[in-house]
Amino acid sequence: MAASALTEDGNFGGWAWGENIGWVHFQSSSPVEYKVQACVVALDDLQNFAQHWLLSGDVLGNLNSSTDLVDMEDYSIFASWWQEFCPDGWQLK
Repeated sequence: MAASALTEDGNFGGWAWGENIGWVHFQSSSPVEYKVQACVVALDDLQNFAQHWLLSGDVLGNLNSSTDLVDMEDYSIFASWWQEFCPDGWQLK
């Protein structure tokens, strides 16, 4: 449960429920810097992905390891993560 927002640069703001600690308040204007950031798949990732479109080999946009070409299968994988938290090892940032 959370009543917090994620800013464009990945900072949390607002309240979040911590299972063992209760409610936690994140505020960017706080005198103490929390340094809590999250990776969200967004427009800059799409730009990086597009730069590798139709390239082959070991390039960042090759998200589907069964083929050697950045194509619609990779785009489908990319689209499934759109506006979600980045998966482990996300390289398109």
